[in-house]
Amino acid sequence: MLEIIPSRDRMTVAVQFSGKATQTDADKLERYVAEHYGNNQKFNILAIIKDVDGTNLMGMVNGLKFDAKRMNQFNKIATVSNLPWVQSMASLGNMMPALEVKAFSEQDLEKAWAWVITSGNKAM
Repeated sequence: MLEIIPSRDRMTVAVQFSGKATQTDADKLERYVAEHYGNNQKFNILAIIKDVDGTNLMGMVNGLKFDAKRMNQFNKIATVSNLPWVQSMASLGNMMPALEVKAFSEQDLEKAWAWVITSGNKAM
């Protein structure tokens, strides 16, 4: 399940994942991004990843079927989780030239917020 939570920054979408991602979740996220950022404006994501049913970050992305056109709009993605595989998946995200991805533990939520809302990322 995806929940859009209050963001501390107008250029950052804050979400929390738990359980299994559904098409309804994907539709909700797509509507939110379209409404707030259109098709061209850059934005960040802070994703708090809780208990995820038998999947990994790539599985969540595929499960959400988040439109690939949005990939060009991402600046930074901060993942916040105590799940061991999240750190590995974050390092894979850094292979994209215009994207920075960094993993944080749940105890470092404040550091994640500070990092995701600062400028100096690859896309800017």
